[in-house]
Formats: sequence, structure tokens, C-alpha cells
Amino acid sequence: MVAIGHRARTVAVALAAFGLPFSAGTAAAQGHCTIHQLAGTYAFESHGSSTFVLGTAPPRHWSLTSAPFIMVGSITIQPDSAMSGKAWVILGRMTSGLTAGPFEGQLTALDEAACTAILEWSGTFVPGTPPGFHRERLVFVDNGREFRSTLIQSPSATMAWIGRGQRIPQVSESAAGCRPHLPKGDLLLQCETLSSVVSPTASASASMLYLLTVAHDGTFTGTSYVKNPTYGEAPVEGAFDVLPNCTVEARLGASSLPDVVHHGRGVIFDEGRSGFMILPLETTTPEGTSVPAFARCDWRSLGR
Repeated sequence: MVAIGHRARTVAVALAAFGLPFSAGTAAAQGHCTIHQLAGTYAFESHGSSTFVLGTAPPRHWSLTSAPFIMVGSITIQPDSAMSGKAWVILGRMTSGLTAGPFEGQLTALDEAACTAILEWSGTFVPGTPPGFHRERLVFVDNGREFRSTLIQSPSATMAWIGRGQRIPQVSESAAGCRPHLPKGDLLLQCETLSSVVSPTASASASMLYLLTVAHDGTFTGTSYVKNPTYGEAPVEGAFDVLPNCTVEARLGASSLPDVVHHGRGVIFDEGRSGFMILPLETTTPEGTSVPAFARCDWRSLGR
């Protein structure tokens, strides 16, 4: 025991010589999370599903019926714990459309030492449907700069999701908010989707990378790398419109299919370096408008 104690003191002295902190037997903690630290606006995305098992299936697959779920938007938590937000949603065959749906509630059961809380909220995202009550467990990270979440309660007992959020500037905190030219430069979108229009023997899943070069005015050109269900590469083009509240409206198409346009919505943060998107949220074609069963993308600026 004497040798161990002497060794610990020696390490502490050595680290102090380099100006580095040392604590024997303790780990670094983020400190207490007060409501005033947590108050602010967060970009967030949640994804999961409402899924039932139907029966036996081939060894590699489940026999399921599922309503995949993706929700992207922003919430603002006030110093009095009130919360309001807007989000775009795809839940199975239902969608919010291109206009974000409002919801509101409050942050409750805040444990300042553990940096955890419960978010209770109610809202209507699909036109014509009644508002639903939800409860989520939130764990705040880095003194409220981020959070992670999991669903506790929703109107559907079979629903489950996880989520993540990232602090973004409020327009009142920064006069400019998010500026229109933030996407300028090289950008990578990494996406996964499920098609809602498939034949019984066709693959419904797809994945893609979009490597884009974005101009100052938000227009872009680039290349898509897509597995749907076979692999292919193709040139793409489109535009991003960034609003002061850091939401993004996207239009994406290809010169080979001039009448097909994918419309997306999302929120960016970290000065446009990262973001969450639903793309496509809707697709317009000469035959009309279609909605995927699921579509989520991570936004990553390159070289900044």
C-alpha cells in the first residue's frame, strides 16, 4: 500500500510539472445542470418505429409489420422550464408534409447533479390528426450543449425511439442567427431510406451518400452514390435555402430526370458544419407526389 501511494504521489508531481491536473481515484464530471444552463434552442432528430412481429420467416429476416419513424426539428426550452418546438415527421404512411408541425410542453423532474430530465409534450404533426401526449427521458451532455433521449410514453404502446439534440444560436442571441451562405463549400450527406412503394419481392431499403459542392447562393452540384437496391453513381444538382432560425429547405434533382425533385427539410448547427435532415420528405414527379416510409440524413461540412 505504501508503494502504491508513493507511486500515485510521484505521478501527481510529474503531471503537475507539465501543468496537467491529476486526481487519484476520481473521474471528471460535467458539473451541475441548472435550468438556466439548459435553457436555449436545440436542433434535434429522433428515429425509431412502431413494429409488430407477424410470425416465422427465413433465417436472416424477421416477419414484421412496421411504421418507421423519423422526426427532425428544433425545440426551445425557457428558463421557467416551458418548451415549444416545430418538427417534420414521417411515421409509416403519415407525414407532416413540408410544413413543420408545432408542439409544446415542459421540462420536468430535472436532476441537476445527474443532468437528466423528463420532457413532456403534446403536438399535432399530421394534418387532421389529434394531438398526442409524449414523455421522453433526456440526458444532457457537456453542460447542456447536447442531449440524448429515449421515449418513455406515447399514444402508441408499440412505439420506441432514440434521439439526440445539439444547441443552436437563437436569433435573439445572435442578430444574424444562421446565415444563408453557411453551406458554402464541400458537403457530405449520408442518408438511409425505406421506400413506401414497392412490389412484394423488391427491396424496400436504400442507402446513399451525396458529395456536394455548394456555391455562395446555396445552389450545388455533386455526385450521388446510391444502393437502391443495386448500386449506382450519378450527377445531382439542387439548392439549399438556410433560414435565420437554422432550418434548411433542400431541393435535389438530376439532369437525367429533370421532372423529378426531392424536397427535404432539416436543421443545421455548429456554424453549418453539422445537421439533421429528412431527405426526401416529399418527391414530386410528373405523376404526382410521393412520400418515403423513412428517410434520415446526417449533414457534414468538409474541410471547415
